[in-house]
Amino acid sequence: MNNGRSEYFFFWFVENYSYCWHKNGEKLASPNFTIDELEGRIWNLRLYPRGKNDEDEGHISLSLIRSLEDDEPENVSIKYELSFLAADGSAFCCQKSEDEFRRGYGYGYGKFLKIDKLLSRRNSDYLPEDILTVRCKIWKGEGKVQSIGQSNARSRIRIEKNSFLNVVENFSALQPNVKQTTKILSHSKN
Repeated sequence: MNNGRSEYFFFWFVENYSYCWHKNGEKLASPNFTIDELEGRIWNLRLYPRGKNDEDEGHISLSLIRSLEDDEPENVSIKYELSFLAADGSAFCCQKSEDEFRRGYGYGYGKFLKIDKLLSRRNSDYLPEDILTVRCKIWKGEGKVQSIGQSNARSRIRIEKNSFLNVVENFSALQPNVKQTTKILSHSKN
């Protein structure tokens, strides 16, 4: 490897994020990404939409994991930055660190961001078209940047949308403020 700084950016786009109904401790994992600029190491991100542990409840947890499938050496020291990007590309939540990663293990932030901050106000700024953009920047070395790499991945949370036609019997005889219930069966549960 040369004597300069090597940087790598991984962008992960999570579509339909507001439909992410994972429970505390349940994760979304990004596809693995390989960093040729940093000796071919294999990584992925883990996002816990409702927190990784009980003490993280009410927060989104985010971690960087070194793949168990990664080759030697056993430990790799890197600097990294995890962030969520707003619609304009700016980071609205960002954490930097330097850690030594063992194969199959990772580091991250249990309380990366409060769920309410992401899902409540300014939703169009933070989740444009209901897409959460996660950026992971990894670098090694100091000084002038000698090499830069980038890759993108997209995960889509599956949602079910249905429409139906229904005949309302005795429509003209309906009374105001009187409720009538129509049972609609889910297509996927039949």
